[in-house]
Amino acid sequence: MLLSTVWLAKDAQILLMAIERTPLLDPMTMRTFLLFLYGTGARVHEAIGLCISDIDFRHSLVSLRQADGGQKRMLPMGRTLRNTLDLYLQSSAAQRGDADLVFVTCNGRQLRRNTLRYNFVRICSRARIHQEHGYSPTPGMHDLRPPSRCIVWRLGSDKAKTCGRSCPCSRAIWDMRS
Repeated sequence: MLLSTVWLAKDAQILLMAIERTPLLDPMTMRTFLLFLYGTGARVHEAIGLCISDIDFRHSLVSLRQADGGQKRMLPMGRTLRNTLDLYLQSSAAQRGDADLVFVTCNGRQLRRNTLRYNFVRICSRARIHQEHGYSPTPGMHDLRPPSRCIVWRLGSDKAKTCGRSCPCSRAIWDMRS
C-alpha cells in the first residue's frame, strides 16, 4: 500500500494489525505507543519519556515535557485513546514495577528510539506500507503525527476539526481524538 502524506484511519488500522511480539516489546506496548502518537500528535521523544504522573485521566489531558527539560505543553486525549492508555497501564503494571514511565520494554526498561524504529520498520514491511515521498521507502513514526497546522481545538472541547476542504487532512478520520 502506498502511503500519502497523511495517515488515514484505515492506514493506521492496517499498521496496527501487523504488530507482532518481539523479544523486547510486547504487541500491546507498541500498539499503545503508536496510537498515542497518532491520537495526540506527540513527538516520539516526548512519548518515550512520558510518565504516568503526566497523564490527567479526569480531564483527558497529557502534559508533555521538552527533551531539554524546558517548557511543558498540554495535549488533549480523545475517549478512545484515554481508555486504551488506561487498559495498557493496568495490563503492564507488573513489567513496569515501580517505574513512573508509561512505555517500557518487556523487562521494564525505558524504550529506546532505535528499538522503536527497528520494530516500526518491520511492522510497516509486514503491512506492506511504504511512502511516496522522503528519502526512505518506509515512513517514520513521526509521520503518524497529524500536521499541527491542520488541527484546530475549540476551547473547552475535545472535538477537533480540520482546517478546510483543500487540505489533505480533511479526508482523514482522526478517530483517536473523538
